[in-house]
Amino acid sequence: ILQRRENHWTQNDELSQVIYSLNRMNHKLRQSYRKIEHQSLHDHLTGLPNRRLLEDRLQHEMQQTERFGRYGAILFVDLDHFKQINDNYGHPTGDRVLRGSAQTIKEQLRKTDFIARFGGEEFAILLPGCEKPQALQIATNILQAIKRQQFRADDDREFGITLSIGATTCPTQQIVPCGLSDLADLLVASADKGVYQAKAQGR
Repeated sequence: ILQRRENHWTQNDELSQVIYSLNRMNHKLRQSYRKIEHQSLHDHLTGLPNRRLLEDRLQHEMQQTERFGRYGAILFVDLDHFKQINDNYGHPTGDRVLRGSAQTIKEQLRKTDFIARFGGEEFAILLPGCEKPQALQIATNILQAIKRQQFRADDDREFGITLSIGATTCPTQQIVPCGLSDLADLLVASADKGVYQAKAQGR
C-alpha cells in the first residue's frame, strides 16, 4: 500500500512539473507575441507609434467624431533642414535630434493626444476634440519648445533646430458629404499641404 501511494505521489509530482513547464512556456510565448506586436506598431528609434498604428487610431477618431459630433485636429510636424543636420554632424547626432525632438513635442501634448512618427523627420499628431484656436496654440507651444532646445554633436558643437507645422481641423458639417476613410485622407492631405506652405513662407 505504501509503495502504491509513493508511486501515486511521484506521478502527481511529475504531472505538476509538466503543467508548470507548460504554463511557463505559454507565458513566454505570450510575452514574445506582445513584444513582436509592439515592435510592429512602434518606431524603433523614437519609440513612438508608427504609421500603421496612426492609421488605425485615425479611423477610430473619425468614428468618434461622427458618433459624437465633436471637432478634431491634425498636426503635421517636419524638422527643417534635417539632411543638413546629418551631413554636418553625422547620422548618430541626427538620430539624437529625432529622439529629442519627439520627446519635446510629446511633452507639449495633452494626455488625450496621439503622436506618431509618420516617416523620416516627419511626425503626425491627432488632437481629439480640438478646435482651431486650441490646435494653433498647441502648435505654437511645440514651435517654442523646440526653439529653446539645444542639441550637442559628437564633437561637442551645440546647435538648435526649427520645424514647420501644418494644421487642419475637422468641423462636424464636413462629415456629411464623404465617408470616414475619404475624410481621413482629406485631413491628412490638408495637414501635409500646410507643412509645405509653412516651408515656402520661410519655415
